Amino acid sequence: MESILSELNEEGFILPDFKNSSFEASKQIGDGVEGGLVGKRPRKILLLLDGLGYNLLEKVTSKAKGLKENMSMFENRRVTTLFPSTTINILSSIYGGITPAEHGLIGTNLFIKEAGVMINSLYMTSAMDSMGPKLKINPLDLYPKGNFIGNIKARNKKAIFLAPKHLVGSGLSTTTFSMADTMPYVTFDDMLIKITKLMNTEDVDYVLAYYDTLDAMEHQYDPSSPEVEQTVYTIIQSISKVLLGPANENGFNIVITSDHGHVKVIQEDNNIFTSKSELNDFLEVPLWGEPRAAFLAVKENRFESFEKYFEKNLLKIGRLVNTDEAIKAGLFGLPKVNESIRYRFGTHIIIPRGNKCIQYLFPGMKETPFKSKGRHGGMSSDEMHVPLLLY
Repeated sequence: MESILSELNEEGFILPDFKNSSFEASKQIGDGVEGGLVGKRPRKILLLLDGLGYNLLEKVTSKAKGLKENMSMFENRRVTTLFPSTTINILSSIYGGITPAEHGLIGTNLFIKEAGVMINSLYMTSAMDSMGPKLKINPLDLYPKGNFIGNIKARNKKAIFLAPKHLVGSGLSTTTFSMADTMPYVTFDDMLIKITKLMNTEDVDYVLAYYDTLDAMEHQYDPSSPEVEQTVYTIIQSISKVLLGPANENGFNIVITSDHGHVKVIQEDNNIFTSKSELNDFLEVPLWGEPRAAFLAVKENRFESFEKYFEKNLLKIGRLVNTDEAIKAGLFGLPKVNESIRYRFGTHIIIPRGNKCIQYLFPGMKETPFKSKGRHGGMSSDEMHVPLLLY
């Protein structure tokens, strides 16, 4: 029988290529691989630019004459991200050194049995915080620590993690970087100066830097906007001007990659479900995950009727995938998920087609004008293909 991955590939969905991915690059750094995707120099800069899709970078480079010379200094590969291509999932893999099948942080909104509530996994609060008092959840109970930093320390190497000041102390940084020295920065220029200073010290072997402003720009303006294109241009120009010289002088490879790209989404492509929607009749709990990758826990005795309902009513929105089949085929990195987190993957997955997305409104929430013009989590080329720049 044809595997679900072959079916998705034939339908135009871009699948994660784990051996040629941003995840594999970070894993090679954590494991101390020489050469490979990350270069042969003994010291490394891993710079993750949130939201930088390969297609976006290629478009900006082709339009901006001044950028071509800067880009020629890098070895530029087209690699994939993982699925779902959303920040919490990818950063947990890249900075944890483990696959989505191992950490289970596969969406911003997640139903967590241990907490008995739908949570926002980035902020460790209830997904319904706007409806009442904040429910703070201990990330140490839900986030796996991974082995990325541990592997670096086991080789007697020192790693420094640079994060935006507003994210230091968040759920992800609390756990994933609990073994690393964390250094906050305020602006992009501040980050570059801090990286330069660290390269000029003798005892720092790895600098891991995360930058999230480009992602925010794409959500606000959309990935095809002049505001976003100018931001990409400025980022690459500044990196080339500030970091390449010190990298040469101090024996560093610079590895630049991303967690995902973006797709422009308009109001008409946003499919809204509520507690009164017929879809809810088939589910144990409301759907969770991402606007462009929805996970569902279908009632055990309703599988067949749900699949017929989907074929009749929702096929235009996306592709329905049986979760067991997806896991066995290795969509999440391993053909098996730890039983303690298996429920987080649900029984079925809806992968929206093209630019479509899905939104669930909890009781009491009101539909608001569609403000986020750029969305991620799907399996289009703009989403799944990311650059891997090596200097």
